[in-house]
Amino acid sequence: EQGWVALLQARLRAKGYGHRVVNASSSGETTGGALARLPRALATHRPAIVIVELGSGDAQQRHTDAGMRADIRRVLHLTRAIPCVRWLSLKIAGVNAFYQGYVERADDFNRILAQEVARHANARVAPYRQWAAARPDSFKADGLHHTEPGKTRFAAFIDGVAGNCPG
Repeated sequence: EQGWVALLQARLRAKGYGHRVVNASSSGETTGGALARLPRALATHRPAIVIVELGSGDAQQRHTDAGMRADIRRVLHLTRAIPCVRWLSLKIAGVNAFYQGYVERADDFNRILAQEVARHANARVAPYRQWAAARPDSFKADGLHHTEPGKTRFAAFIDGVAGNCPG
């Protein structure tokens, strides 16, 4: 089993790019939790592109709008000097009822995310919600985690998202 990060790295190498892909995430973490590690990760790796996949933990734990907005703003503030920041919208279609809190709050997170990202010239929301809805066979029964073929498709999606960065 290979994760999407290794698959993305292999795609980039095959295209002749020398970029290094670093996964600084922790599965299921909230945006607030990730903020504790983000400054160090940015200082250590000095990225030109940052792909943010945060928010599902916030939605699952039913964080308030104000709390989600504050955390999104903090991430965007920390990444303000990065030339290209792409934040994946939350997927909604096909998510298992076990994640009911997530389903109930994902639209709110996506709405707040779009509002906040619009204020930053270096940042965009990547349409993961739409991508995922069109590829239900890319997910396990829980509707959130990728199947093995789904990881390959997701790596290709991220490659396209990063490919839309300037420069």
